[in-house]
This record gives sequence, structure tokens and C-alpha cells, in this order.
Amino acid sequence: MAGAAVGRVTQPVQHVFKAQELANTAWAFATLQYRHTPLLEAIAQASAATIDDFSSQNLSNTSWAYAVLSYHNRPLLKVIASTFPRLQPDARPQALENTAWAFAVLQ
Repeated sequence: MAGAAVGRVTQPVQHVFKAQELANTAWAFATLQYRHTPLLEAIAQASAATIDDFSSQNLSNTSWAYAVLSYHNRPLLKVIASTFPRLQPDARPQALENTAWAFAVLQ
């Protein structure tokens, strides 16, 4: 499957991805409904390490992707939850809604 090939190629280089690239990769796999555990773990670790570079949209897309894939990564969710309030004033309503929905789904 193409998703598996992309995951094998992408997973080792997560540490060089920027915030939007991390969020977009998670979003793409969720859109495909392909749960590649090593890639999701790598995205979570890289995202947590670079969370200050994330926009509210990046946080929204990432949390949405993990919820769609039913992938509960507690450290990632914790850092998103602590970061989002700082970005909330500039967030679009859709980003707020998607993030709230994702946290409700993942509880």
C-alpha cells in the first residue's frame, strides 16, 4: 500500500519537518484513514518538541487527525491543550470547533 511506503520513508525524517508539514502529514494520513503507528508516534514526538512553532490551524489539524484515526497520544494531547489557549484569540472558529471535537472524541 502506498501509505505504508510513505510512512516508511517519512518516519525517519520527522525531526526535520516544520510545524505545518507535521500537521499536514497527520492530516493526509487521517484523510486516507490509514493509521501508521510509527509515523504517528514520530509526528507526535516532533510536534511536542516544536509546539511553539504551531499555529492554531496546525494544532487543530493535528488534533483532528489523531481523533479521526482514534490514536490517543496523551503527551501530544497534553501539549496541544496547554498551547491552544495562547493561540485561541487568533484562531478561526473552525479551528476551535475541530480542536474541541477532537478532544471530545479522544477524551
